[in-house]
Formats: sequence, structure tokens, C-alpha cells
Amino acid sequence: MAKAVQKIVRRESGSSFLIPSLLALVMFVMGSDLNIVAPFVAPISHSFKVPLSSTGWLVTVFAFGYAGASPLTGYLSDRMGRRPIFFSGTALFIAFDGLCALSPSFWILAVSRTIAGVAAGAISPVGYALLSDVVSIKHRARAMSIVSMGFSLSTIAGVPLGLLLSRVWGWRGVMASLAGAMLIIAVVSYRLLPHPLIPASSVPRTPTSFPPKARTSHWLGGQLPILYASAMAFLAVGMVYTYMPDMLTRHGASADALLAILLGYGLFNLAGNYFFGWVGDRTDPRYAVKIAQIFEAVALLAVAGALWMQVRLIVLTPLLWLFGAGQAYIPDLKALASQGTPQRRGLRLAWNNTAMYSGMMAGSAGASLLFHPGQFAILPLIASVMVLTALPFMAQAHRS
Repeated sequence: MAKAVQKIVRRESGSSFLIPSLLALVMFVMGSDLNIVAPFVAPISHSFKVPLSSTGWLVTVFAFGYAGASPLTGYLSDRMGRRPIFFSGTALFIAFDGLCALSPSFWILAVSRTIAGVAAGAISPVGYALLSDVVSIKHRARAMSIVSMGFSLSTIAGVPLGLLLSRVWGWRGVMASLAGAMLIIAVVSYRLLPHPLIPASSVPRTPTSFPPKARTSHWLGGQLPILYASAMAFLAVGMVYTYMPDMLTRHGASADALLAILLGYGLFNLAGNYFFGWVGDRTDPRYAVKIAQIFEAVALLAVAGALWMQVRLIVLTPLLWLFGAGQAYIPDLKALASQGTPQRRGLRLAWNNTAMYSGMMAGSAGASLLFHPGQFAILPLIASVMVLTALPFMAQAHRS
């Protein structure tokens, strides 16, 4: 019966490339929305007359809302189907991203960012679960990488474009344009995404569908290394990227140079997504994760060393780009989290997203507490150590 459900969904989707592409567009807007706060910390700080370090908490509250909502939305998508939860999330995201643009005070902006994060927690994990429903495990890591490339493209095109538009519209205009872009994509997706997606609850239970407690604890044991690796991967992003634009500006980067550096960072991240997704499909996602973790940690150590030595921007820039490539193993972690019966797929991917954005929340909060102008080097050093702590556990991850 489960195989029959998969065939129905594939037939309704029309194309196995269409769904990753649509979800990549969704991730592009969400990634632009998340990442655009980092370049805007100074303008937002000036608009509301709040300290620069306080503005960085906008990344933290978005991640808080995302991490808190994901388990519930993942569970509901397993019970009610993917579409109702996915499109409820997009509607909420559009409404509160629009409110961000109209916020009369910093506190209303912070609350709006938190609820926008809750909405993102209903979009991303459910979207990845939807993708897993229609793509075979043999090709899933690469399909995941296509969706993750949408997030990478937000750094390549979304953030630089947002910075350019902000020169005319200001940061509020950019926020409003992101809400409008999500509205257009949601309308298109509503017509093209599979309909109806059969809820997992309609698939008859088998002896292995819902394991007994002993097997459930075995499943949790296999998932914990994946969750921890996901949290540490995003902790590094939150800790380093939140104040990276400000650090580069203080390091002598002009507005045009900052655009070019962020563009290169996104391009390297895009290449890393595709490469590590390809390695995961050709070998094993666990192997790809371990390679990427080592690469990422070394790149972060190099960035920390370069900052302590106060090297020129021309030397620091490629090291940041290598970090962008090294931290792009999220598709492999999602491919690992998606394995197993569809009845729990939404919940597994939701917990994976919770782990990621809990890590980002911790990383951005830590960066806000530790950040001092001229003392940025401590952040990539801490991030490198935390990434390495996840490396020994990946051998314990199993396919559930």
C-alpha cells in the first residue's frame, strides 16, 4: 500500500525535478529573509536607536520561532498531509514578513521576526518531507541539495540584491519585497505541488510502521548524532555569519566589496551543496558529512588565524569562501533524517530542522554576547571547536 501511495504522488507531481525547483525558490526567499538581517544590523540599529549588538538578536528570535514550531508542524504534516501545513506556513510568513516592514518599534519588529520564524518552521521541514515522499532514497541527497541550493542562492543573489535595493527602498522596502515574492511563489506552488498528498495516517499500519518502545529508543539513538551534527553546523553559521558583514566593513570592505564578498560566499556555498550532495549519493551521506565537517573546521581555524594576524582583506576573503563551501553538508544530514517509514518522516525532518535552528539560535546569541568591534576572531575559533565535537558521533548514526 505504501508503494502505491508513492506511485500516486509521483504521478501527480508530474516531474521529480519540478518539486525540488519549487521548493528551492521557497528556500531562496526564506534564506534571503534570514540572511538579510546580518547586512542590515547597522541600518536597523540606526532606525530604532538601539545598540548594534541588540539588532543581532533578530537572527536569534527568528531561529527560536523556527526551532520551536518545527516538531509540531512536522507531526501535523504526518497526520494531516503536507499541503495544509505547508501553505498555512506560507500564509503566516507572508503576513508577518509584511508586518516586519511596517514595524513602528524594535520590539514589534522582534515579535514579528519570531512569528515569521514560526511560519518558516511550518514551511521548511514539511517541504523537505514532501520532497522525500516523491524522490527515491537513491537520489534523495542530490534532490535535497537542489532545495538547499535555493538557500545558497539567497546569499549569491538575494542578499546582494537586497543590499542594492535597500539603497533606494531602505531595509523596510526589502522586507516588503520578500513578502511579495513569497506570495507569488506560494500561488504558483499551490497549483503545481502534488494535490492531494495522502497523509501518512491513511497508510495502513504494519508491524514496522510504529515500532515498540525498544525499537523507538534505538531510532532515537541513531538520530541523535545527526541532530547534534545539524545543530553544530548551524551554530557555526549563526556565530560567524551574523556579524560577518560588519566585521568585513570594519576590515576595510567598501559597500561594493561587501557585495562581491557575499556573492563569492554564496557561490562557494552553492558549489559545496552540490558537491557534498553528489558525494552522499555516490557513497554514503555519513561519509560526506564527515569530510565536510573536517573541511569546515579547518576553514574556520584559518579564518580565526587570519583575523588574529590582521591579514589583508584579499587573504581573508577566500578563507571565508572556503568556510561557505565547507558548511554546505545540510543536504546529506537531511537525507539521513528522511530515511525510514513515511509515517514518521515529517517528524524526523522537523526535529532535524529544530536541531539546526537551535544551533543557529545558540550561535547568533553567543555571537551577540561575545561580539566586540575588532575582536571577531574568537567567533570562528569557537565555531570550529564545536563542529569538531560532532565529528566522532557520525559513525554512530544509522539508517533508521
